Amino acid sequence: SSDLGIDNLLTVTTNNSGDTFIINGKGLKSINKYSNKFIAHYTEIAKRMNDLYSTKRLDRIYLKRRNKINDFLHKTSKYIVDYAFKHEINTIIIGNNKGWKQDISYTSLFNQTFQQIPFKRLIKMIKYKAEKEGINVIVVNESYTSGTSFLDEEKPTKKFYDKSRRKKRGLFVSNQGYKLNADVNAALQIIKKYTKQSSFKVNKSIFNPKIISIS
Repeated sequence: SSDLGIDNLLTVTTNNSGDTFIINGKGLKSINKYSNKFIAHYTEIAKRMNDLYSTKRLDRIYLKRRNKINDFLHKTSKYIVDYAFKHEINTIIIGNNKGWKQDISYTSLFNQTFQQIPFKRLIKMIKYKAEKEGINVIVVNESYTSGTSFLDEEKPTKKFYDKSRRKKRGLFVSNQGYKLNADVNAALQIIKKYTKQSSFKVNKSIFNPKIISIS
């Protein structure tokens, strides 16, 4: 199961090995941030000097950014599919919906970052690579997965949804006061939403997920 995000590009957990890990999304953010600085600079010059919004220099910057992003996404999707194949996982579930995260405050800076991360492209890459290995990829609506509690064995439904348990720094606090990474909690609930399982065994890695940096 994979929960998509920004700093945590993919938060992954399983009902097979029980492992939990996070694909660090900050590398992807850095690509955009670095490129945007030059794009803004040269766009301002082009507009002031020639009343243009596009130049050959800007085209090269856009192309370089696109190539770097595609490389990052290809490596990320390969890591996910290789992991699934190695651990004999036959289905990859990805949480996604049109409303996206219910609990995010959409500042203009966040919107710019969010819009420049091609989640749909990443999903397509995972699907393509997974199909070659005979692995199914299912995209499910992730509504209510981020505000319901895996540790309390709650179903990911409106009845149990309570976003106040999501605290600062990406923590989810259960009804008993146990702290869990909010994206890990969402990923676990995504599994339950698809499989209809009321609960399943996991290992202690859910409390201390590995951070995987793609380079």
